[in-house]
Amino acid sequence: MKAKTFFIGVIAIALTTSGVNACDELNSTDTSQAQSSNQVDYKEVPTVTGMSLQQAVKTLKATKFEDIAASSTDYFGENKTPIDLASENYHVTSQDPSGQSREYTNTTVNLTVHENKSRTISNIVAAGEQLDSAMDKLRSADYRACDYTLNGVYGAYAEYYILEIKDGDDNTLPSITTESYAAKKTRDRSNTPDEELAHGGAFCSEEGATAFSDRSTSVLTCSAASDGRLRWIQ
Repeated sequence: MKAKTFFIGVIAIALTTSGVNACDELNSTDTSQAQSSNQVDYKEVPTVTGMSLQQAVKTLKATKFEDIAASSTDYFGENKTPIDLASENYHVTSQDPSGQSREYTNTTVNLTVHENKSRTISNIVAAGEQLDSAMDKLRSADYRACDYTLNGVYGAYAEYYILEIKDGDDNTLPSITTESYAAKKTRDRSNTPDEELAHGGAFCSEEGATAFSDRSTSVLTCSAASDGRLRWIQ
């Protein structure tokens, strides 16, 4: 009777041991398959700012960044509202992580989007226009700063004018290139013939006439000086 009991115990131990090994092998195989099917790479995040939402999603997925979320905000950049990734009438105004940063491909890429305005702004503002006046026109037409790119501004708008305007397309925002009045004076001065330059304090003959100074980027005006005679005065 004891021998029979011992034999049954051996069989139970053998079965238990066999079961543990089988689970280990199964778990090992599953883990290997999961790793191979969900491989995570460390890659550069594409820059998608300015693209249409659909193009941005396509670009991110092409580089294996599959986890994407999009949301819009109010005028002040607050009160986020989720936006469906298939929506057609939006463009990307900012992204997190930023473009050209390196991240693991399972990182969530958060896109802030804005409902499209017309990509044509050359019918609203024009080259040669003072920048602060142009910005007022765009705001009146309900354009936000994220609806176009503004290049070359490092001070108050009143100190700049529009040098060039380029309308956008489906994947490129309109762009405004500016130049400061100081830079314009320097450029104009370099293109002015010597005979059209004037020396500050020198006599002139036509009151109200203007000329560039031969010593600086200043503009001189032919005006009555303290001695009552017409001279070039800044």
